Amino acid sequence: MKRRVRWTVLHLCWATLVAQSCVEGEEPDDMATTNDPADYCRSHPDAMPDCAGLDLEACESHPFCDPFDAIPCAGDGPEDWVETPVSCQTTRGCIDTALDYAPPCSPVMTFAHPAEPEGGWYLFYSDCIPDGWVTSEESDMARFLDACGELSKWYP
Repeated sequence: MKRRVRWTVLHLCWATLVAQSCVEGEEPDDMATTNDPADYCRSHPDAMPDCAGLDLEACESHPFCDPFDAIPCAGDGPEDWVETPVSCQTTRGCIDTALDYAPPCSPVMTFAHPAEPEGGWYLFYSDCIPDGWVTSEESDMARFLDACGELSKWYP
C-alpha cells in the first residue's frame, strides 16, 4: 500500500511539473507569430524561415523577413526613381540560439528583371537580387537599354 501511495504521489508531482513547464515555456511554433524573435531563437536554435514564397504583405509583417527594395526603370531622372518592394528575402534568423542574420548587400549596383519575359527591370545591389531574376549582364542588352537607358546613365 505504501508503495502504491508513493508511486501515485510521484506521478502527481511529475505531471504537475510537466504541466507547469509547458505553460510557462509556451512558445509559438511559427516564426511569423512570435512577438519576441530573440526569445524564439533561444527556444528554436538554428531556425531559419523561408521568406521567398511570401507575398509582400506577409513578408512585411513577418519578423524575420523583408522585401527586396529595388528601383524600377521608369521616369526621366533621379527624382522619379523610388524604391519599390519586390519579392521577399530572409533578413533575420536564428544562429545557434541568438537572433542574427542580415545578408550584406555590397554597394555595387546591378539591373535585373524577373525570369518572365514581360517582367520590368529594377536596380538592385548586385548581391541582393531575388533568386531566379536575370541580371542585365545575363540578358539581352538592347532590351535592357530600351527599358533602362536613362537610369543606367546614373548607375553604370
